[in-house]
Amino acid sequence: MADRKTLDEYYKAHTDQELLKLRAEGGFTAEAKQVLDKELARRNISAIPIPEIASFEPQPHLAWQWPYSDPCRDRTFSPPRFALMATIFLCLIVGSVPLFLLLTSKPYGLQEASIISYTLFELFFTFARTGSRGGPDLPPFKFKCPAVRPQIPRLLWRHAGFLVALFALQTAMLAARTYLPEWWNMKDRKGATPFDLVLVLVCFGLGYAQVFTSRSLLDRAHREFAA
Repeated sequence: MADRKTLDEYYKAHTDQELLKLRAEGGFTAEAKQVLDKELARRNISAIPIPEIASFEPQPHLAWQWPYSDPCRDRTFSPPRFALMATIFLCLIVGSVPLFLLLTSKPYGLQEASIISYTLFELFFTFARTGSRGGPDLPPFKFKCPAVRPQIPRLLWRHAGFLVALFALQTAMLAARTYLPEWWNMKDRKGATPFDLVLVLVCFGLGYAQVFTSRSLLDRAHREFAA
């Protein structure tokens, strides 16, 4: 009984993979085999024939075959990432209003405020998980992903090009404002004008175009990395 108890404690100290390996190797007494089979049955593990065993080494999560190991598809909660994305979102939503109020009275102040808010907008909606009730749930793109990191310089150059386009569009539209018919500058009850609405729509259209192309670039990078 002492030997049987010792065997029982010995097998209980092993992992499932180690017990399967022992069972496949064989070479033990009938009593040891009986105790081992009992422990396998207790764990609801069936012995696997030797030809079907490919490996006894457990594979960590990040070693699984791509794309299952893709960090961008990992839904594990990350406090640092959540804090970063929440800060960007709050700066975009809460900080943009006082920023425009502070800078619009200065020369090129509107363009400066727009560049800062535009950059926050692009950073959040390019890398964050977004979705809506009627639209698709867009997955996040994480900065440490091996498919994303090589694309960061390219994204920065593209962003610089869009900032130049934003500055040029706003400057041209503001310069042409004085030559437009009077109704373009007539204020409504909220103090907004048709010109203001068109200017905002143009900026949002440019921003959406950059988000769409940037996410397409990162999605293509994932497919190429997988290949």
